[in-house]
Amino acid sequence: MQTKMKASGFTQRTFGGFTLIEVLVAVVVLAVGLIVLANFQGSLTRSSGETKARNEAIALAQQQIAHFRSMDVAQLQPDSVEITGRLATYTVEWTFEDLTGIAGDVMQLANIQVGWDTPSGQREVVTLVSYIAQGSFAGSIDPGSGGGEFSPPLVAPPTGGASLLQLSQEEIEQLQLEHGSVDEPTPGVIRVTDASKGNVYIIDTNTGETILVYSPHVPSTISGSLYIRDNVGGTALDVLVESTALALCIRTTPQAESANYSVSDYICYMASSSSAEPYTTFGWYGNLGILHPTAANQDGVCVGAASPDPATAMPSPFRRYRGYEYRYEEDGSPVTGEDGMPILFPIGLSDGHSIEGHHFLVANIGNNPGPGDCIAEMTREPFTVLGVTHPFHENPADFYCFTELCPGIQTVEGPAGCPNIGNVCDSAGEPYNGLVYIGYYQDGFIFTTTNDEGTANWDTALSTCGGKGNGWFQGNVNEVTQFLFENREPIGGFGTGNYWTRDQAAGNRRWFVEFVEGNPGTQNANTVSPFRCLYQVP
Repeated sequence: MQTKMKASGFTQRTFGGFTLIEVLVAVVVLAVGLIVLANFQGSLTRSSGETKARNEAIALAQQQIAHFRSMDVAQLQPDSVEITGRLATYTVEWTFEDLTGIAGDVMQLANIQVGWDTPSGQREVVTLVSYIAQGSFAGSIDPGSGGGEFSPPLVAPPTGGASLLQLSQEEIEQLQLEHGSVDEPTPGVIRVTDASKGNVYIIDTNTGETILVYSPHVPSTISGSLYIRDNVGGTALDVLVESTALALCIRTTPQAESANYSVSDYICYMASSSSAEPYTTFGWYGNLGILHPTAANQDGVCVGAASPDPATAMPSPFRRYRGYEYRYEEDGSPVTGEDGMPILFPIGLSDGHSIEGHHFLVANIGNNPGPGDCIAEMTREPFTVLGVTHPFHENPADFYCFTELCPGIQTVEGPAGCPNIGNVCDSAGEPYNGLVYIGYYQDGFIFTTTNDEGTANWDTALSTCGGKGNGWFQGNVNEVTQFLFENREPIGGFGTGNYWTRDQAAGNRRWFVEFVEGNPGTQNANTVSPFRCLYQVP
């Protein structure tokens, strides 16, 4: 304690510290601050939890859409299911609507609703609407179950590196404010990088659709152009690019290329999943395809190259993207299945890899079109000069392989070709001597014989192929065209008649493919015609 003397001679004492009132005021201020901070923290926690739950609900809806696209349209039925997620228990409900002027077995509009209760008891719902077209994504994987690959229990969906989000304009602006942004080449698309986490957002600012790619992954892309004939049903704006697996596909507004065509550029962003576990699938793989909800019966999609050396043009509304590889145990032996045969694991597009020049052509190509119909459209004005500058030069057909283990759709004759696909030839139910390997199709390897089975009416041809045993079948129009007619010379042994397919037409008419120009047609089922069976090894 200090003392000071005043001039009057009295002593004045000065005490250090706070008065009781000051202490009480400080306590009140501190308490109020703590309450405000606690409320703010609780608000942040609730907001974060609600956002995560909403994103999980969106992922469930997108997963259900991907599953529908792996099914036949005739199998689609309204239903619901309850799913226990990481953040909530979700009720997933779906219904389907017919589209005006479009048969229900051709295309449906799917409505997915995912609902859940927040911790406060409030009911939240997200809705996803998408087109489901018959055959648009045939042979697709099913991200919900891991897909129908060589060994489903060992195959994981290739979606672990990213999530799809639907952002509001406010959320987009907040991300830009916090992290900045750069423009992607496609107008209206931006890239935001969260430097603190390494995550990358690719955002379509026009729609709010976003793919969030998690660190250490970086976005990969597949891109090309949609060439759309002006005489197709509806308008060019109706032509959509979609994916069966997790990917964000964006396209530009169609612009007139000539008096006959409009062109729209597209790009799909995706990310690989984890390869940390020894037997999980890594890399992005799936199908990219065209949905055209206002298409007329004659409208179709063509892929492949029109160049005659070789011409790979074919009618197909989708491309499959995947590859395969063997994997090995710690002792160096290959991973095998129950039958003891080595398993080919699907792999996909690696991080940061970009694939360009994968074009689609949407045109009026008629019912049951063949490769010739696509070549005719690909060589119309303004695509008249074949060569390296032609837009469809070396344009991939319906399968794009990421490895050399699956050679795609091509002919490899006899046992000499089998090492290209490992030991899968040995898994055939009979020795492969006498079989010709044709190619890979919908998760299986296709073979045929070098001689016709004979001539017969349609019923006998169908039963003969099915009666040869498991794996044998009579091809449909596309399969007979793609596997047999296009490879008739290296396979050998074909005549020039009308080869039966398994497809039925009206009444007693059945479809065939004539082996001069490869054009399909119909004839009476009792007509005697040649046929050749196909054999598939899964």
